[in-house]
Amino acid sequence: MPSHLGRSTKEDPIRLKNLLRRAEQQLMDAGFKSPAVRQKLGPLRLLVNEQSFWQRQEGGLAMFVNGSVPHVYRVPLLLPEMVVVDSRFHLRPLLPLISGNGHFCIMALSQNSVRLFHASQFGVHEVDLPASVPPNMARTMAAVQEDKQAQFHTQTTMHGAAGPRPKQALFHGHGVSGADEAVDKMRMGEFCHQIEQGVSKLLSGMRCPLILAAAQPVAGIYQEGNTYPQLEREVIRGNPDRLSGGQLHKAGWAIMEPIFQQRKAAALAKYRQSSGPRVALSSKRLGDCLAAAQDGVIETLFVAMEDHRWGHFDPQSREVTLHRSRQEGDDDLLELTAAGVYLSGGTIFAIPKSQMPADSPVAATFRFSVAA
Repeated sequence: MPSHLGRSTKEDPIRLKNLLRRAEQQLMDAGFKSPAVRQKLGPLRLLVNEQSFWQRQEGGLAMFVNGSVPHVYRVPLLLPEMVVVDSRFHLRPLLPLISGNGHFCIMALSQNSVRLFHASQFGVHEVDLPASVPPNMARTMAAVQEDKQAQFHTQTTMHGAAGPRPKQALFHGHGVSGADEAVDKMRMGEFCHQIEQGVSKLLSGMRCPLILAAAQPVAGIYQEGNTYPQLEREVIRGNPDRLSGGQLHKAGWAIMEPIFQQRKAAALAKYRQSSGPRVALSSKRLGDCLAAAQDGVIETLFVAMEDHRWGHFDPQSREVTLHRSRQEGDDDLLELTAAGVYLSGGTIFAIPKSQMPADSPVAATFRFSVAA
């Protein structure tokens, strides 16, 4: 359902209440008994009158219920009103969040703070960082100091011809006179290394471009030690502590928009070049795309955001059964295709129907030639 930040909170609770009534009726029609329906939807009904909940919205609400524990997500998308009772969660409206044309992260890094944001064309929200990421330079310096103290040996013994004698305290590190700059660089390098390791691990499964917001020399030191393959070259320069999440989003989207447009244009061009009556490197047929998605061979999928195709797909026979409107037990076959592509590491472009490269709600290029 859509939600509205900063608007009167009366409209959205009423909308949720009406949608819950529809959900209740659909569950009853599907054979659920009244007590089970009340238990399933009860936690969501509590949100209707929760004022603090409605004061923190981002544009859309997605609610998923399986059993008695709901999963509620505030998302930066204007979602349609929709109720689906099915054997699996209906995820199609959320495709733009993982689409190749608008999904990225921003890391605001300074000696005083570390903030990570997940963003899209539609909005931004801050991400909780793992405990392995130090919150600031002071925490790293304290850890380094503890390590130095562990390496500092006093009153150790040296053996010589005259027998044992006290050895002068020995310090392992850069703490010698005239090396303050080297010490600072070492500490900043350790600070950036700890952050880089934690953030790279956190983002490893997201396939998300990362923009760094930082001033020099922090930006250069971080880039030098970076191992995350999707760190963008262009940096949001200056002290990020002075920038809000909204300001970082605006600066980040200015960097990413032309990159996304270029990637989409290149993907569209590749599809057009690979399509033809004797070419098996692409297809606009739903059955072909479904089968290829299940086999994990789709490199890039284009799917029309506003379209649905209801029916069944048999993975054994590869047969597709389509219905003009949704019937009981039907799957959204476009969503099923997109799910297969995402799970196999392909790229998805959820775009308006008017921008599709073919007269079809789905089109794909394959990683290699497949049988027609």
